[in-house]
Amino acid sequence: YQRRVRARDRIENEQQTQARAQQTRGEQSKDRGTDAQAEALQAIAPVRGGGGGGKKSRAQRKREAKQAEEEAKLKRIAEAKANTPDYQAIENQALRKQLEPLGFAVHEVPADGDCLYSSVAHQLVSRGVALSADAAPPTASSMRELAAEHMLAHGDDFAPFIDDAAIADDETDETPADAPLLERYCARVRSTRAWGGQLELRALATALNCVIAVHSAGQQPLRMGDGDAQIDVTYHRRALALGEHYNSVLQLANETNE
Repeated sequence: YQRRVRARDRIENEQQTQARAQQTRGEQSKDRGTDAQAEALQAIAPVRGGGGGGKKSRAQRKREAKQAEEEAKLKRIAEAKANTPDYQAIENQALRKQLEPLGFAVHEVPADGDCLYSSVAHQLVSRGVALSADAAPPTASSMRELAAEHMLAHGDDFAPFIDDAAIADDETDETPADAPLLERYCARVRSTRAWGGQLELRALATALNCVIAVHSAGQQPLRMGDGDAQIDVTYHRRALALGEHYNSVLQLANETNE
């Protein structure tokens, strides 16, 4: 009888062991299936939406590389600006120091192409110089007209210093193509806002019968013309990003009154 009991218990234990083993194998198989499914979803996630922390697409990598390059470029520009002297401020400070002993301060005029003519006109008005007894107050336009007329009337003094480059690409030139170069140049002076320079200053100084003194940083004043009267303008090489600029001056005592 005892042998039969022990045999029955052994059989029951074996059956229980087998049942537990089958249950364990089933759970492991289920876990493997879940892991495989998760790996498959993660693999296709970048293709479907580009998210989920998967691999970046080629286009995304290119965008990020370009953005990083632009940020690095802007950083280099900012560093260069921080380490580059402010030449405009340096020029203005040097010119201010030169003008103060003369009792002058810079009087700004608009940078509209008429700056030279506006500066001369301002000097004439501020110093009470009239072109004639019944003439209207000088303006940039009247200074352009005066310079052009004088250069045409004294062509031998100015024509040698004018070449085709002076009127190249000028779409406003309405003079005949076969007109003398000086005539075309003076038409441009008279009717456009072309910048003036040393030729025009020389013409104005002679026409006005005065001395025009041009003050620039680090240089002795350049004087043009003859006469008892003198007017003063300033020349700024670095005033504007586009190029040079002329201003007028004021007596320091009158600066706050203008």
